[in-house]
Amino acid sequence: MNGTLITSGLVEGGRIAASKIARSKIIPNGIDALKTEDLAEVENGICDEWIWYMESLKAKRFGLVNHIEKAVKVKLAIWSSRYHVNGQAKQKIHIKEALGHYYFKFGVMVTLTFDPKRTTKLGAWCDLGYRVRAFIDKINKWRESRGLSKIKGFLHVNEDQPGSGYPAPHIVFPGLKYLAPHGVVAELWRHGFIKVNVGGSVHPAQYACKYITKMKGKDFMMAMMWFFNIRTYTFSRVFKYRGEDRAGSEWEFLRRGKGKGGGLESLEDAVKRFMGEGYYVFNIGLLRLRAGYAGVFDSG
Repeated sequence: MNGTLITSGLVEGGRIAASKIARSKIIPNGIDALKTEDLAEVENGICDEWIWYMESLKAKRFGLVNHIEKAVKVKLAIWSSRYHVNGQAKQKIHIKEALGHYYFKFGVMVTLTFDPKRTTKLGAWCDLGYRVRAFIDKINKWRESRGLSKIKGFLHVNEDQPGSGYPAPHIVFPGLKYLAPHGVVAELWRHGFIKVNVGGSVHPAQYACKYITKMKGKDFMMAMMWFFNIRTYTFSRVFKYRGEDRAGSEWEFLRRGKGKGGGLESLEDAVKRFMGEGYYVFNIGLLRLRAGYAGVFDSG
C-alpha cells in the first residue's frame, strides 16, 4: 500500500488534498508502517478534511442549459455528489437501468468482512477495491477448475461493519444459482468472516439501493471512500455497457464566455446573458446564495 500514490492521486485528480496530518504520517513508508498511536490521528485528519471538502461543495455552483426549451438551471455542486442524498438517488436509477432485466432476477450475494486482528481500518479501506477484485478472480479460477462457467455479471456495493468502521463489501451475482461451497468462499477471502445468501432470497437491485441509501449519516465511511477514491458501487462490464445505449440528455453544461476584464465571465453574468436572450432560469436565487445556506433551496 503506497500512501504517496494515494495522496498524489487526489491532487492530480483536482480533488482536495489529504490533510497535512494524514499526509505527513502516510507518505514516508505507507499505511502498513503506521504506528498504532498514529492511526487515530490519521483517521481524524482524513475525516476533518472530508468535512471541509463537503462544506466547500455547498458554496460551489454550476449552470446547465437546454437550447431546445430555452431554459437554464442553476445548481449546487453538492447535489451531484455521491455523498449527497440527491446523488445517491441518481445512482439508484443508474443501477436499475444498467441491470436491465436482471433487475427483476434473484441470485447470490456474498458479504465480506475484515478481521481487526489481521488488518487496520485504514489498511482495509485502502486496499478494498484490489481485494474485492482479487476475490472475484479467485472465485472464477476455482469455478473454471471444476468445469463451471466463469461469472461475467456482478454488482459490488459498499457498506461499513456496524460498530467497527471497517468496510463490509457486498457482491451480488444476479441470475446465478450456485457460486461455490461456503467453505471454499471463506478460504478464498481469508480476510475475515463471510456471509452467503443463495437462491431466491436476494433481489440484487433492491439490496444495492438499500446499502446506497444507508450511507446517509455514516461520515467515517464516506470520508474513507472519499480519501481512497472508492466508488459507491461498481458493475462488471456486462452491465456497464447496457446503460450506455440510452439517449443523451438535452441539458448540457453552461459554458461561460469572456468577461469584461478579459477573463472568464462569472456564472451570474453568464446567466444574465441567457436571460437577455429570452431563456427561463430555474433556481435563480442560488446566484445570491452565500456559503452555508445550501439546504434552503429545492434541488429539483
